[in-house]
Amino acid sequence: MPNNSKSHNFVHLRVHSSYSLASGAITVDKIAQLANKYNMPAIALSDHGNLFGLLEFSLNCQQNGVQPIIACEVNIALESNNQLGAKNNDNLLLIAKNNQGYQNLIKLVSNSFLTQEAAANDNHVNIKDLIEHKEGIIALVGHPKSLAAQLILDKNNQGAKNNILYYKEIFTDHLYVEVMRHGLQPEELINEQLINIAQQNNIALVATNDVYFSSPELYEAHDVLSCIAHGRYASEKNRAK
Repeated sequence: MPNNSKSHNFVHLRVHSSYSLASGAITVDKIAQLANKYNMPAIALSDHGNLFGLLEFSLNCQQNGVQPIIACEVNIALESNNQLGAKNNDNLLLIAKNNQGYQNLIKLVSNSFLTQEAAANDNHVNIKDLIEHKEGIIALVGHPKSLAAQLILDKNNQGAKNNILYYKEIFTDHLYVEVMRHGLQPEELINEQLINIAQQNNIALVATNDVYFSSPELYEAHDVLSCIAHGRYASEKNRAK
């Protein structure tokens, strides 16, 4: 979130509330208030693998004159014989474009909790389920945790391209390649290749920011929360930040 009161046209599409357990540090009611404060016309709630805050978020957006965007960051379970790389799990941001997309997003997320993986607190959206319920959904690919980004870091640019084109076949014009800049070392390399792939294959780009807390002053508190969630120590150098 920005730290001044000027008007902003930027719309956040990756905002994680406290319902992203042990990860997000913003309560749902604060999200709409912050968007209103900074004159943002709309904002998305995109928690990890769940829609628990959906109703509360929508009501708070209505009260604050902000357009709610319903989204969810999901883990995708790809088929074991896929041609996209050695890893079979992926990360996508799914956004409901309309009411049909909203209904399909609910189905996808609900179904993800009924799998064997969900019993181990690792719920995934099955790729076949995603293809069946894709209508009305916009997909964003390119998060640093995505398979495409990991393939780029593994110097497998062709694999990353295949991965993105695979999703383009599913979502056609409703697929976007996302780039984000948090000043982290791998992002520039990832972004360079993502932009090349998007431009060469006529896929639109969208800028996102991975929001977990509301102001720079909360960085240290959120960093401690991240350490607790991953069983790490704040003094460690090689850990997620």
